[in-house]
Amino acid sequence: MKFRAGLVNQRGNWYTTPSSSSVQTTFDQGPGALSSSPSKNWNFEMQLDQAIGSKQVITGGLVYKTGWSATKEYDLSNWKETDVKTQLSFQSGGREDRARQVAALMHDSLSELRRRVAAIPAGTQPKVVWLWGKPTTICGNQGVVSELIKVAGGKNLGGNFDSFNRELSMETMVALNPEVVLIWGSAAYGPADLLQDPKWQVVQAVKDQRVFKATRASTWSPRVVILAWWMAHCFYPQVISQEEVERAADRFYRSCFGISYGGAR
Repeated sequence: MKFRAGLVNQRGNWYTTPSSSSVQTTFDQGPGALSSSPSKNWNFEMQLDQAIGSKQVITGGLVYKTGWSATKEYDLSNWKETDVKTQLSFQSGGREDRARQVAALMHDSLSELRRRVAAIPAGTQPKVVWLWGKPTTICGNQGVVSELIKVAGGKNLGGNFDSFNRELSMETMVALNPEVVLIWGSAAYGPADLLQDPKWQVVQAVKDQRVFKATRASTWSPRVVILAWWMAHCFYPQVISQEEVERAADRFYRSCFGISYGGAR
């Protein structure tokens, strides 16, 4: 019998990022965030060989793997210094089997949304921009947000930019002429700022008042599922109602978090 066991222990997996919404942040200093993701992974293997006769061997075995990981995010007063934490802004953790369960729940909800969007006539996709910390910084074709726009049935006008985001001139934004504008939930501005800005008045989304801001608790967690449903409602309000979004959100929250969506807001 052969037996093997192993442990991979990552205690110091971390990185810092500058704030994209604070005007005080520069290349050298300013507010930001620290993300720490320690993890442990165990594996066990057992193999048994049994001879049968003089020329044959039956081999059997068992392999078991499990793991644990956690993520904590802290606000930093200076993103270049990891020892200036101000507060814990987010945390999550769990075992590998629970992660697979959550991934399956997310897949099921997004698949349901894809089926709903698939019934919408071809050629009616709205032209969309997702704005980040600045109202002229849009989402490119990389990252979660770009994929969510696609799932929700929108056409990402930043899809030609091979990056997570791209800053544009106002002239380029006007030339893109988005039909729907979505704003990052942590941005320091909102729909009213664009609707009242003279530079934006020629943009179709502003003319039609189709400028929306996501909630702060919308990204970088399983809750991106709810963000996708919200996007679909912004794109097709006559097809996917706010009530349908809330029903989908409530089903997902009860399955994933064990609470109602209304109780989480």
